Amino acid sequence: VNINALDSYLTFNYVTPPLTLFKDIYHVMPGTYLDITRNNISEHTWWSIENNTELNKTEDEWITEFNGILDDAVRIRLRSDVPFGAFLSGGVDSSTIVGYMSQHLQIPVKTFSIGFQDPKYDESIFAQEAADRFHTDHYSEKVEANLLSLWNKAIYHCDQPHGDVSFMPTLRVAELASKKVKMVLTGDGADELFAGYDKYKEFISSSSDTVSDDVFFSEYYS
Repeated sequence: VNINALDSYLTFNYVTPPLTLFKDIYHVMPGTYLDITRNNISEHTWWSIENNTELNKTEDEWITEFNGILDDAVRIRLRSDVPFGAFLSGGVDSSTIVGYMSQHLQIPVKTFSIGFQDPKYDESIFAQEAADRFHTDHYSEKVEANLLSLWNKAIYHCDQPHGDVSFMPTLRVAELASKKVKMVLTGDGADELFAGYDKYKEFISSSSDTVSDDVFFSEYYS
């Protein structure tokens, strides 16, 4: 066990890269690759955000470019020799992916969602609305909100411990989808790319050059 990584996990709810919970095992960091020879292992950076040139475009131009890239990204991922579908929560991210899929396919997209018996946590109604809009072949199940029995299995497949309980509902919807398809598209990652959470917006809109430690730890790691 890497004791520093364990400290990181207990502090932040996840292990901060390049550490892993295993001693002497490290992440290959984003934008880098390893060159491995018989005598040496060296790390090289192939991309860095610091090396990008700021582009001056209008909002309409950015929207047009983004829509074109996303549409093309979805299209090329439909090249599959196995049955495929999509996770559909009814939110903006997954609904957008399903919308593009439906434009490129001649048959209804197979979509999958889970809901919860407790109405406070159940968003399946929104998934059904999106499914109706894009005329998908929709499959949905309702489960109990307490999924702690899946914790060990979910963590095993993630390789490291983490404190994000959303992996357990994701496991359930994956189990549902696996009955019909072998591959799915999802909307994961959009919040991280486009500041989908208030804690990201706080940093972007902050008028100061620095963020206090109190704000950083309470907002970013909440």
